[in-house]
Amino acid sequence: CGNIHELTTCAYPCWRAMTMYSDRVGCCWETVMEGYRHLDWSAFHAWRHWQGTLSGKCGVSFQRDSCGDSAGEGQFRRLR
Repeated sequence: CGNIHELTTCAYPCWRAMTMYSDRVGCCWETVMEGYRHLDWSAFHAWRHWQGTLSGKCGVSFQRDSCGDSAGEGQFRRLR
């Protein structure tokens, strides 16, 4: 896609690639973003900015829900 912040429109190949990526990542996006928010605020901010630009210029968005249980979390739920 190049630097989507500098583009005025989203080319079809970029839209298609990002749509496929969104379909694969789906709800896990917010789970990853939550990790970035805690580990590296600047990375979180940069990815969130990229996500907003992608949504605004290409119309591609990620689900806002988290994925639910993280891998391996299920076995520890009963300890709560």
